[in-house]
Amino acid sequence: MKGPGLGHVRLYVLTLAIVLLTGAIVSLYVSLRRAHSQYEALAVAEGHAVFQAVMAMREWTSKGAGIYVSTTELPPMNQYPQTARQDPVRTSGVELTRINHAQMVRMLSEVLTEERGIGLHITSLQPLLARNAPDPWEKQALMSFSAGKVEAQTIVKSTSGDSVFRYMAPLKVDRSCMECHHEPTNVGEVRGGITVSFSFAPFQKSMQQSARVLWLVHVLGLGVSLGLVALLGTRLIQNVGKLQTSLKRIRQLEDLVPICATCKRIRLEGGDPTLRSSWVPVEKYIGELTTAKFTHGMCPDCFERATLRKNHSGLSFRA
Repeated sequence: MKGPGLGHVRLYVLTLAIVLLTGAIVSLYVSLRRAHSQYEALAVAEGHAVFQAVMAMREWTSKGAGIYVSTTELPPMNQYPQTARQDPVRTSGVELTRINHAQMVRMLSEVLTEERGIGLHITSLQPLLARNAPDPWEKQALMSFSAGKVEAQTIVKSTSGDSVFRYMAPLKVDRSCMECHHEPTNVGEVRGGITVSFSFAPFQKSMQQSARVLWLVHVLGLGVSLGLVALLGTRLIQNVGKLQTSLKRIRQLEDLVPICATCKRIRLEGGDPTLRSSWVPVEKYIGELTTAKFTHGMCPDCFERATLRKNHSGLSFRA
């Protein structure tokens, strides 16, 4: 018979299982989000490192008033402002021309793109060349730099469907900028920005591997936990059931028991008092309701009566 106590125990076990399941789901979600944030932070660090390296080279070129390169390596004339070029010079039979820091960055971008898959794009809200015009994301990032933001990043899909990570940081005006940019600006103001782009696929691959490990750990942990809850919960429910059965038997023994005044047989519950089958020995009655075992002896009165009968019949009795 299932009593309220057994129902409560089942509810507690079910509640514990739900709590474990909910905790595992929340833990898995938080862990996956943390892993994604960590790999995105690594991508930001890579983009920042490339940007800083480019800025160091740009500053070095700017301090040296430009660098000389072979004219055969320089892109067509219409790609840069005429004021940025210098008259060519010859050394050891090679014709060289001086380029400024902006041209150096563009040439470096071509090398990085071809050999490393890293793209660089110098842009501003007031570009001198149409090719340097910002796209919508870069334009929004540039406006945020003017408001004080120090960097921006996003993940986009390329035309081939691959994920591309884009990092952008501001370019600030220095005196070397005045050579090509003649509009009124103050040194230190945000002039534009450099966007660093590279494939996010390696980070996604590592992220997926971490996600598989997290899933495996959480599923195994949840399975073991639910298994223990099921095992211990089943035992607890069984023990509570046995306890309730014992309590039921005790309550039955505490009720009024119809007993024969002469032979002491007990009438079964609901039994017809006129039928002999309704009356059973007290040992059988109690034995069916409890786990009690009976031993037989002889009380003093019965022993005395048995002794008297012995004297008449010659039989012997022992108490």
